[in-house]
Amino acid sequence: MLYLDGMRCTSCGHEFVGGYDQACPSCGTVVRDPFASSSTPWQPPTVDPRPPNEAYDVQGDGLPWEVEQTVGTLFETLRLVLLEPSRAFSMAGVARGLGPALAYALILGIVGGLVSTLTAMGVADVGLEALIPAEYQSTVGELFQPQLFQVIAIPVTVVFAAFITSGICHLGLMVGGGAHSGFEATFRGVAFASGSVALFQIVPFMGDLVAFVWSLVIMTIAFTHLHRTTTGVAILGAMAPLIIGCVCGGVALAAGMALGVGMMGL
Repeated sequence: MLYLDGMRCTSCGHEFVGGYDQACPSCGTVVRDPFASSSTPWQPPTVDPRPPNEAYDVQGDGLPWEVEQTVGTLFETLRLVLLEPSRAFSMAGVARGLGPALAYALILGIVGGLVSTLTAMGVADVGLEALIPAEYQSTVGELFQPQLFQVIAIPVTVVFAAFITSGICHLGLMVGGGAHSGFEATFRGVAFASGSVALFQIVPFMGDLVAFVWSLVIMTIAFTHLHRTTTGVAILGAMAPLIIGCVCGGVALAAGMALGVGMMGL
């Protein structure tokens, strides 16, 4: 060991005769050589390799609407979920919160439900009232009261349906052993699927059927990515509301038939 005159302790400032890697006689601090090589190799600073225009197209960043809530990201998310669901949910990540997904489902659900209800009422054109004779307007108003209640109830229905459907789907995923990312991931898959297909309600006759079928496809793909599970388990989760609905309907039908037979026997 090389001994030097005037060694200064880096802790207490005491000067003593000694060398590096030797304890200070005053406070006991070991004085290290500041020029000695570190055991930890130098690491270059990490740089984000993504170009600025590809900020969304990376796994785990979240869907465009989850990153920033604007009209542009709303339509971009709608396009991705409807046309490229696999790509959409591969970039969705796992934990992005319920808020953006619920807002997405609520906005598109209200638009789809509102246009669908107004179309069914036949008063989508606000000027149609002028074509109705005055003596019949009160009668027409009474006939339209149930539809007006449906319009008011649309937001509540969208939120209620999103949570109930997500709960049943999550139960199906748990039964299949594929609920790896928690309820939040299931809710996001359901909310983005149901919100995106809500606009199909605008299409007369076949719109609801197309929305139902395509929502099952989107939810299956969403659960596969968000829960990192198999396609079979994802299908079970997506189909769980339909399965439970059929079972409950079958039980109700059997109970009704048994009650009817019992009453006839009396």
